[in-house]
Amino acid sequence: MMDKKTEKRIPLYYQIALEYEEKIETKQLKPGDSIMHEGTLCETYNVSRNTIRKAIEELIAWDLIERIPNKGCRVKRNKMVDNEYTVRSMSRSIAESGHRPSSKILTWEVIKCPKHLMKIFNITESIDLLKIERLRFSDEQPLAFETIYLPADKYARINPRRLEEGSLMETLTKEFGVNIKQSDHVLEPKIPTLRQSQFLQLENSSKPQLHIKNTIFDSENRVVDYVECLYLTEVLEYSFTWKNI
Repeated sequence: MMDKKTEKRIPLYYQIALEYEEKIETKQLKPGDSIMHEGTLCETYNVSRNTIRKAIEELIAWDLIERIPNKGCRVKRNKMVDNEYTVRSMSRSIAESGHRPSSKILTWEVIKCPKHLMKIFNITESIDLLKIERLRFSDEQPLAFETIYLPADKYARINPRRLEEGSLMETLTKEFGVNIKQSDHVLEPKIPTLRQSQFLQLENSSKPQLHIKNTIFDSENRVVDYVECLYLTEVLEYSFTWKNI
């Protein structure tokens, strides 16, 4: 709490920004909550629209709120930070970021391996693949749309409930004895399909999201599974550690 002398020295817009920072930090305002419109804020604080705009710009600069076209501002959702230098599951990454992971199976079917995936699985003849689509959540908020491809002859016994309650990597390791060695990632921006946009509850379906193609290898350098995942860029922060070896 500022004393009166300190309060007088601090610009009004900054005092308002600090007040909102406190509300966000103490969870009085939660991720996704709307911020009052400029006119309402002007009346509430008895200040000019210019003062309110400066306060809003300050909060945006602090990465606490964001503008939504034609809707105003809202509190930013906490980002899940993924430091990609170890092989680990998304569920573990979400949990280690202080959030609660969960999943929902959308589709579960056996398909013939298309040619572009034959190269990834390093095969010359088509095989049956288990194709699984699932929606990933962080604190019950959509985080990612995931498509998994697994050799059907090896992993047909996977229990769908396992993939809603936990991690695919842990399931492969504990139930199928897979010794996972490495995970190769390819990152690219990608505009979501209409279906993906609906499941991810995207307001702007034309905005590119983070698309990650992930190939998992076992200790004998065989491809265990291939996953394509479309992450919400506003939720995921992806970082790398480069090592000179």
